[in-house]
Amino acid sequence: MYKLGDWEVWSSRVQYADFSSNNSKQMLMGDEIKPKTSSFNEDLCLSLIAANIPWFKLQNPVFHDFLQNYTKKHIPDESTLRKSFLHPCYVSTIEKIREKIGDSYIYLVVDETTDINGSYIANLLVGVLNEQSPIKPFLIACKKLDKTNHSTISRFVNDSLRILWPHGGNDEKVLLLCSDAAPYMIKAGKTLNVFFPNMIHISCLAHMIQRLAEKVREMYPNVNTLVSNLKKVFLKASQRVDVYKEIMPSVSLPPEPVLTR
Repeated sequence: MYKLGDWEVWSSRVQYADFSSNNSKQMLMGDEIKPKTSSFNEDLCLSLIAANIPWFKLQNPVFHDFLQNYTKKHIPDESTLRKSFLHPCYVSTIEKIREKIGDSYIYLVVDETTDINGSYIANLLVGVLNEQSPIKPFLIACKKLDKTNHSTISRFVNDSLRILWPHGGNDEKVLLLCSDAAPYMIKAGKTLNVFFPNMIHISCLAHMIQRLAEKVREMYPNVNTLVSNLKKVFLKASQRVDVYKEIMPSVSLPPEPVLTR
């Protein structure tokens, strides 16, 4: 509620304002509101990305009203966040990663996987080689590849590091590359040594152990068949599980085998 004196001051300003002037229009619309709203939208965009919340959730009326009632802000549309605030959040995040890495020596972790559509997706993580204050690696790039071979992986790693160092000149800072033991990854490591002469390529220990486990499974086919059949007995069979617990209530169910573990 306005006091009488405040209302008179405001009405006198409106009465003598020059509505043909841009300055008057900006004064009436409020110049200070736009930066606050933009800052809120950018923070909202970054928070949804960090929490892995899809932007279309903002269209949910209950969630939309909850945010608007408690923040007292206008909740933007999904397209507004994508067009106006996604790129600034990306640039700000990359700048923070550059500040944390600084001039330190780094290691790279590159891996390739497939998404739900069967597309080849390459990921590159960058970490700092520092024993005194170790920090978690950062995901620098995630890119869809047309095909996976040593050429596409080498180009992906080289181009992705230009995101971290757009002006180049830090190739000697790359000391370690970790990947799986796929033949094309081994060949890509040799190719990248041309660009990063101080880099040492190592394969992931988990993949080495998995290869050993595959060899053991191959050497003992009868044991492998027994474990496989035991898994089939209790898989998606709740009645068999109930019978097992009734007969042996103090004995836990056999562990479920996972091939990749």
